[in-house]
Amino acid sequence: MLFYDARLSFESWFSCHSCHPDGHTNGRLNDNFSDGSFGTPKRVLSLLGAKDTGPWAWNGLMPDLETQVRTSLKSTMQGPTPSAEKVRDLTAFLRTLSPPPQS
Repeated sequence: MLFYDARLSFESWFSCHSCHPDGHTNGRLNDNFSDGSFGTPKRVLSLLGAKDTGPWAWNGLMPDLETQVRTSLKSTMQGPTPSAEKVRDLTAFLRTLSPPPQS
């Protein structure tokens, strides 16, 4: 349920699902503060199979999925500091997402 909960973002603007519908991608560009800059849009990537794609983040500086989830909630979504339980639960959900089908 947390993946679909907009309360994790600044003023409940959006949820994880908003940019990653059902864990995949909306195919759009997103310019956020996760890279410490403004004016550098990045393509929203799929989270399908994310458990196997480390290191995480656009720059590969996140050593584990839990750190990436925590950082995304604070930096990308500009939300309140998430509890350890919320980070753990969101990470557990992401680990259930199978890789995208190969063509």
